[in-house]
Amino acid sequence: PTFILTLFQNTLQIKHCIKMEKEELDQYLRHRCILLEGSINEHLSTIRKALDDKKRVLVVCNTVKQAQRIYKELYTPDICSALLHSKFILKDRETRENQIITGERDVNGTYSLQLLVGTQAIEVSLDIDYDVCFTEPAPIDALIQRFGRVNRKIERGICPVYVFTKGNDSDRFIYDEEKVQKTLSVLSEIDLLHEWDIQRAVDIVYSDGFGEKQVEFDNTYQMFSDVLREMIPLKNYDRKESDFFKLFDSIEAIPMQFLTMVIEAKEKGDFFEVMKYTLPISKGLYHKLRNEGRVLYKSDLLFIDVQYDHDLGMIPSFQETSII
Repeated sequence: PTFILTLFQNTLQIKHCIKMEKEELDQYLRHRCILLEGSINEHLSTIRKALDDKKRVLVVCNTVKQAQRIYKELYTPDICSALLHSKFILKDRETRENQIITGERDVNGTYSLQLLVGTQAIEVSLDIDYDVCFTEPAPIDALIQRFGRVNRKIERGICPVYVFTKGNDSDRFIYDEEKVQKTLSVLSEIDLLHEWDIQRAVDIVYSDGFGEKQVEFDNTYQMFSDVLREMIPLKNYDRKESDFFKLFDSIEAIPMQFLTMVIEAKEKGDFFEVMKYTLPISKGLYHKLRNEGRVLYKSDLLFIDVQYDHDLGMIPSFQETSII
């Protein structure tokens, strides 16, 4: 958004901003955006049709619970598929990411991984390239990241990216509902996603800047600035450790079923092996589990009593109101 660009320019004292000309930007046209009325549940047949047509299909959900459910709905033994979200232990997540990135090419050199269902975890870091995307509604910046995983190398002309107009009830805990509705409104007026048109759309959605989040941004900015200013190598640090960790909303935890092997690994001093069984949980989820007596500290490690499946990840047993 232009307001963040201006913030960068002012903070870093950048006097000249380099921009591409409109004609040059048009060389990067990759996507046609199509809104599908209703929720993903009403369009599973459309997704299956794309799979039947041998398309490499990316499906993005807003919550882990929804991604797990949709993956189970779409999974068939004859289609090579994968599920990716933040609630896998590190060991399983690395295995999945390697499978997804390599694509497991078959003897003909084509990708055998045909279906990827994920959450926001697919928005960053992964160098993947799909033929079509189906996504739940989200603010435009999140959607652009998701679209970027389709026709990544601009080798297939213009590819469709589908956005459902309705999400699920838990979405309001993740995304600002007004930003989502603004996004759907501006996308309804766009067909081909030209790069210069995307900039215009982003500025419309974020016309009020951070909005109600401005106070939160200012407080976080100030806290980070204080931490950086006060931290000096080899000198005592007076600020409380808790002040620093207030800046983050995740805690590393280990599902209880791995307790024995993790304790054995720690006693052997194999800390890298210990880390392979951790997954991030929000502070809200931690406090809920603790209040239910489902948290155990052992050997300075945090174990949580949750259901975990190597194919599906941590399975929520209740509706979470916080997401990383």
